[in-house]
Amino acid sequence: MMPTCAEIITRALRKARVYAAGEAPSDEDMSDGLDELQNLYEQWGTGGMFGALTDVLTSSDYDALPNQRVTVTDGAVVMLPGTVDRDEGELTPYDVAFLEVIDQDASSVTRYLYENGNWIETSGLALTDEAPLSGRGRSGLAACLALSFAEEFGAQVGPGVIRQAAAFKTGLSLKLGSEAQRTAPEYY
Repeated sequence: MMPTCAEIITRALRKARVYAAGEAPSDEDMSDGLDELQNLYEQWGTGGMFGALTDVLTSSDYDALPNQRVTVTDGAVVMLPGTVDRDEGELTPYDVAFLEVIDQDASSVTRYLYENGNWIETSGLALTDEAPLSGRGRSGLAACLALSFAEEFGAQVGPGVIRQAAAFKTGLSLKLGSEAQRTAPEYY
């Protein structure tokens, strides 16, 4: 079982030296931490960490594709892709694909990350939810969050935390980033 958002936030607050080992973060700090964690997913997704986003504007119901930013109007509904047509046939989306839906009528933005065969709404996480990407390295994800906390709380993180965060982000961007050409995986 992957760690919850609360576990990642608590670990990050300790890495940022806001709380000592064994100290329980306040409810306010946990709430702020959840906002900051969701902001990380937003920054990474819209910034191209999981691949470049293609913009789509529609006023009709729409079957989205991975790595799209879909803007809808007139009450249009966006369906998340369960499969994607590729040269090899219909396959599931690439792991860690991203999708953003902007509903202009409702003035809302909803973001999704595809991980372990499911679309996870990263803009609507709860503290008790499993933290997306924590299965790829809970310490690395917590280190990335700790860097955000350090600035917010005026704390200082050690060089080990900085290295953990950099290694985690590099691992994601090298494998999945839009800067390098991504080759299609082979399915057997």
